[in-house]
Amino acid sequence: LSAHGVAEGALMRSLRGALALVCALCAGLPTAPGTGPRFARTADSTPLTPPTTALLHTVIRRGPPTAGLALAA
Repeated sequence: LSAHGVAEGALMRSLRGALALVCALCAGLPTAPGTGPRFARTADSTPLTPPTTALLHTVIRRGPPTAGLALAA
C-alpha cells in the first residue's frame, strides 16, 4: 500500500469509530424508544419508595487492621 492508502485507511477507521460512538450515545437518549423511564415524573406522581435500612449501617473496611486493634492469639 502507498502512504496515501494507509492514511486514507486510518481516516476511515477513525470516522467509523466516531460514527459507532455517536450511535451508542444516541441509543441511550431518553427519546429513543424502549429506553429510559416510561413516563415523566411530575410533582403529583406517587413518591418513590425509600431504600431499605438493612445495609444503612454496614461498614466495609479495606486495608490493614488499625494499630489499636489487639489480635487474639
